[in-house]
Amino acid sequence: MSTNAAARVMARGRNIELRLWERDPAGRRALEPDEAHEHVNYVQAGALIVLIGDDPPLEVHAGDSYVVPAGLGCTFEVLEPAILVEAVSPSDQFD
Repeated sequence: MSTNAAARVMARGRNIELRLWERDPAGRRALEPDEAHEHVNYVQAGALIVLIGDDPPLEVHAGDSYVVPAGLGCTFEVLEPAILVEAVSPSDQFD
């Protein structure tokens, strides 16, 4: 892993899971496509460059959000230490 990351599950229901991520700047990281889950992210603090599927790079800052649809990969580069709130649907609770 090229970035330091720590996730904490904040809440979990039957159809959605809420996670808190803290990421430190340390380069780029690619996430494999997740066929089963949609990921909705809100940037609480910091800044990142996010590439979703074949879309152009998106620079996001505190107050911005982005969605990684099920089945698409995602690459991100942390520009400033970041805190993200992520909703994942469906929840892994019953997987």
